[in-house]
Amino acid sequence: MNIVIIGTGTIAHNRHLPSVMNNPIANLYGVYNRTIEKAQQVVQQHNCKLFKDINCIWQDDNVDAVIICTPPSSHCDIATQALNARKHVLVEKPMAMSKLEAITMNEAAKANGCILMVSHNQRLYKPHLKAKELIANGEIGDVLTFRTFLGIPGVNLQNDEQQGQWKSSLGEVGSHRLDLMNFLLDRKPTKVFSHLFNVSSLESNADDNGIAIIEYEDCITGTFIFSFTSFGASDRMTQIFGTKGAITLYSDSSFVTVEKGIEEKQVYTFLEELPQHKIEMTDIVDRFISSIINNEKPFVTGDDGIQVMNLIDAIRKSSKDGKWVALEDK
Repeated sequence: MNIVIIGTGTIAHNRHLPSVMNNPIANLYGVYNRTIEKAQQVVQQHNCKLFKDINCIWQDDNVDAVIICTPPSSHCDIATQALNARKHVLVEKPMAMSKLEAITMNEAAKANGCILMVSHNQRLYKPHLKAKELIANGEIGDVLTFRTFLGIPGVNLQNDEQQGQWKSSLGEVGSHRLDLMNFLLDRKPTKVFSHLFNVSSLESNADDNGIAIIEYEDCITGTFIFSFTSFGASDRMTQIFGTKGAITLYSDSSFVTVEKGIEEKQVYTFLEELPQHKIEMTDIVDRFISSIINNEKPFVTGDDGIQVMNLIDAIRKSSKDGKWVALEDK
């Protein structure tokens, strides 16, 4: 399967290029980057085709699929062009700049019979998959509440209105947690209350921290905290409380802990346990390729991406208006 990677920045080098090269079915057919010199470095390293004009990708019948690793402000335009050219698409998160853009992308995929998958890879972290299994099996009873954190060390924010929409704690790290909780709970969010703020880059109009309270179906309610100011250590702890017990993910002492009262405690370990600041490689690209070959529903669908963008839009509105915002149906 011939794949073109569009955008050759950090996420492409750290995640998608290695995944494509390690997949026995995939062939890194080519790369494109606005800065040609960056793309040329990949071409020299992997002996693939250099696309200097993005339109040439759509015109090349040898291209089966593309992986979009560009800034989210370009996702809708690039993905829609690719899908209209009948190329399958794996797009980095956040899926788009708004729910409306995400819907446009999803409609293009359906109209052209193509796979559109969103790279919400944190679903595939081993502790998260274990938590999904434990919740589904009723290990902690019915979920009542949760709190989830995702913080990383300082990110250089700029005073740019368009960049501020995605190069922010909400767009960069919050989108991960929003999708994760949608995945774990398997419930639709119904309303949001939030506060987005900036504490370290005061010259920027982007948020470097955010807090959101989200209510889901069955009255499940949880708190999200996402941050660019987790200096000294990354933080990705999640705690989920049910009628029979609680699950803690990524605590200081273990990756998955189930507690049922003071004396009953179960700790789950994994063969490859990485510290919180390390990137965990996943099979997100393998699953994308499998969905194309088998013509099956992708692991993270366009509808999943729309739901995240719906939440992001609502969080921004709630923070701006200072009140609860009901989630609109798609």
